[in-house]
Amino acid sequence: MPLGLPPSIPQKRTMVVPPLRLRLMLALVASNLGLGVCGWSSGALGQDRSVPGPRFFAVVEDLYRGDYRDAERGMSGEVRGGIRIGRTQWVDSICSRAMLGEVYYQLGDPQRALAEFDAACELFLSYPNWLIAVRFTDPRPDGNPNRRIAPWGQSTRGPQYATYADTMLVQQGEFITEQQLQRGGALQTPQMWRVNAIEVIRCTALAIRRRNDILGPLGRSDRMSKSLVDALARGDNTQRNHWSTAWTELLLGIAQHGIGESQQALAHLMRGTLIDGRFEHPLTGAALLAQATIALESGNAGAAANLATEASYAAFAYEDLDVLGASIDLGHVAFMAAGNEGVYPPLAIAAAWANRERLDHLSASFLINEAEELAAAGQTNAAASRLNNISSRRRELSVGRLGPRRRRVEGLIAYMNGNLANGDQAAAEAIAQARPQSLRNFRIALANRRVDSGQLSSRIAVDMYATLLRDPTANDWAQQPLETLTNVATSHEPALARWMVAALGREEILTAIDIADRTKRRRFWLAQPVGGRLLAIRHLLEADPNRLPPDAAVERRNLLLRIPEYTELVKQAAEIERELAAEPLTDDSRRVPQQRYVNLKRLANNAKQRETLVRQLVLRRDATDMLLPPPITASEVQPRLQQGQAVVVFHRSGGSMFAFVLTREAYHHWRLPDAAPLAEKVAEMLQAMGHFGPTRTFDAKDLASDAWQPAAKQFGDMLFGESRLDLASTTELIVVPDGILWHVPFNALEPTTGGNQQPIIDRTPLRCVPTVGYAAPDSIALQPVRTTIVAAATGAGADEYLPTQAATELAEVTAGAAVIANPVSAASPLLAGLAQQVVVLSDSELKPSGAYEFAPLPLDRSGGRGALSGWLELPVPGCERLVLGGVRTVAENGLRTRGRGRSTNTAAAGDELFHVSCSLLASGAKTVLISRWRTGGKVHRELLREFVLELPNMPADDAWRRSVALARRTDVDPAQEPRINAFDEADSVATADHPFLWAGYLLVDTGSDPAADE
Repeated sequence: MPLGLPPSIPQKRTMVVPPLRLRLMLALVASNLGLGVCGWSSGALGQDRSVPGPRFFAVVEDLYRGDYRDAERGMSGEVRGGIRIGRTQWVDSICSRAMLGEVYYQLGDPQRALAEFDAACELFLSYPNWLIAVRFTDPRPDGNPNRRIAPWGQSTRGPQYATYADTMLVQQGEFITEQQLQRGGALQTPQMWRVNAIEVIRCTALAIRRRNDILGPLGRSDRMSKSLVDALARGDNTQRNHWSTAWTELLLGIAQHGIGESQQALAHLMRGTLIDGRFEHPLTGAALLAQATIALESGNAGAAANLATEASYAAFAYEDLDVLGASIDLGHVAFMAAGNEGVYPPLAIAAAWANRERLDHLSASFLINEAEELAAAGQTNAAASRLNNISSRRRELSVGRLGPRRRRVEGLIAYMNGNLANGDQAAAEAIAQARPQSLRNFRIALANRRVDSGQLSSRIAVDMYATLLRDPTANDWAQQPLETLTNVATSHEPALARWMVAALGREEILTAIDIADRTKRRRFWLAQPVGGRLLAIRHLLEADPNRLPPDAAVERRNLLLRIPEYTELVKQAAEIERELAAEPLTDDSRRVPQQRYVNLKRLANNAKQRETLVRQLVLRRDATDMLLPPPITASEVQPRLQQGQAVVVFHRSGGSMFAFVLTREAYHHWRLPDAAPLAEKVAEMLQAMGHFGPTRTFDAKDLASDAWQPAAKQFGDMLFGESRLDLASTTELIVVPDGILWHVPFNALEPTTGGNQQPIIDRTPLRCVPTVGYAAPDSIALQPVRTTIVAAATGAGADEYLPTQAATELAEVTAGAAVIANPVSAASPLLAGLAQQVVVLSDSELKPSGAYEFAPLPLDRSGGRGALSGWLELPVPGCERLVLGGVRTVAENGLRTRGRGRSTNTAAAGDELFHVSCSLLASGAKTVLISRWRTGGKVHRELLREFVLELPNMPADDAWRRSVALARRTDVDPAQEPRINAFDEADSVATADHPFLWAGYLLVDTGSDPAADE
């Protein structure tokens, strides 16, 4: 049967029955001489040759010696050989296919590995009953059992070892009898082959097990996995009531585990552990390993470690190098997951044994495991020594799956030694090497292909993606730390997009909102070091344990047990901060006194020590919930919304744009134009408001014009027309923008929904959040403002755009104002951490590609220290109110930027505001007001002043709405507006109602209500 077709009954080589005389002659020839197959005569093969042959076992040894490329070439040659029935391979080729798959697996190529394991399993499904034709030799008790005892320990199971024949005769086909000749029909010529039946079964078990490893949860819906269970569950795979049923029970147990039937599998695996309930056999180790795997998956790490150790003893007894290596690796994982201290006992001795036997692949794996355990215990010199003991004979050991494992442990050693630069480099390289090898990443890509081909229905796809794209669990970190790090540090937008389509196809709207939110959270993680793991650990350690979810509070305690010095450093930092808070930040001359710098330097040194300790946790196996941005589902947000609040979620998925609305009682979704045409519409709307560049100026006629309103109406209806929202009865609109929509001045839009065409700001307060998790009203009370940093304009030409009275005006209405106009020697995030409120008047630019180079508080004397990335490092500022009034984005150019001397559209713009918003909220901010274009005059100053004045008294969006309402009624004074031309005498006095003057501000806020806090 050609490979790749669905499994069916075994094919047979057939011939048409000829006339009687010829039939008798053929019968005589067939019975006395036998017929050759592919040049091998049955008699010669049965007496002189066996399959698989010596060359096969030599190539297997190449693999475990670490000669991967030689093993690949050699096993590829074995695949081309073997027995053929017609043009179809027979069961002996299961061995070469499975072992070639294992070579690819160890080389880190899951796609080619799966193809070979599939081929091996297809061969088994073509001949599921081949064991019936085996002429078995019964096992005999081993007269010298001591030779089977592993150097690293002895089984507590009291094993009784037996010896088994290396090869057994197998008959394929039937001899022609007179009765068959009389019946006529198709006949198969008989063959007797000498086969290493144990090796065929071992390789079958390997192929099924590795398919389980590669497919993971995909196995539950995999056709071949189900066919394997069906073929083995029939119970007719070997001779009835024969001891070989232990082997088919083993295969059935492994196959059932692959489709998620773990409890049913255990019963079969236990029956497959012994022959006749008493003798160990060459596949006992495989049965115990499968049981250990199930125990570990169920969270019973202690039982898993014991079973894995027993599996290693059984594998050594029968020289099963595959199971031996996998058992000790699994035992190491279970040992660490169980929280044991020290080193998993078999490792050192097993590594020494493998080294003596020149099995460098196994030796390297065991040494890497031992080095990790020593490094985790703080014995970094011993850990480095173990890595140095890895054989230098095999350069290829760094090519396959062992390479990134080793690099991760090297990173752990560097972090434990306080060498952050080397640790960061090793961690990044380990993830980069592991990314193409990652089984979880491969499963996601395979799921995409199966969804596209129709193999996975939308129902199955929704559930499957929920598993494949889940947030990391405690078991993920404990059992597969590198896989987990690699997964969160890899973009999976194509899979998330397919998941979204599947959920919407099933009208699962709340699920779709959660998918949109998970996509945004993953985008943020992807921009963070080590896929957000470092950020998550910092957050857990610095958070108030009383405000953490119960599981996260436990994780925090466990992390602090790993680094007990951290608690004392936190106490020291708190004392330094108290000293800094006891005195005003600036002196009478509005300069930061030297003593403040001394204490800030102490605080920076303290933070550096804490960062060093945090890095020690990054590459360990300790569980860490990813709580930033908050992982709150739509169904959890709904009951927390007040009557009249509405959350509108915009989401870019591939090239498509989706929109959702969520209220306390209902939810709804609709489609928007695709991302590219939508970006063009945003650009048209901004240009209609006059945005053609930072130097473009307005005159009285421009300010009085309503030419921008048709675009505001049209675009407002494009976004909200199908929302079913009644903005007249909406008490608060909470918008989650995405992509280019971050540059939309939502407050100035005039959608017709709700029965009128007023700007949204006239109808309801509006705030933006980067993810749904921030949409629900914040229940944590705001800190009272004791210190406000006002960062005045600095540098040449600053007075032209931001008159010096702006700082003075703001200082008059803010508590504990410290006006700083000169660069400071301390890092600006440190400085921000001393204030509860920061108002930035300094001019800065936020570029689409430079979110993390952007400096929110541009006061640093040394470039780079105040970049956004620094706001996520320790000590996290925790400044709750940030008013960034001097920021310019591509919105001021109408979304056009310069590229190679000509203007080009910037359709990808918007992500920079998403990352700035997420990062500042992660740094402890509750309210962030950020400008998108520069106005720089009196209206700008009054907007900021009124906003800051009312922030202590009302929610931020109410304060901003009031501020805008006041500003729009004021007269424009061209003398105080750098971007307004002087009016002619004939011009009437213009008000600040034009959106250019007030709509360029983005309010990101978590919904805290100071009145409710009181």
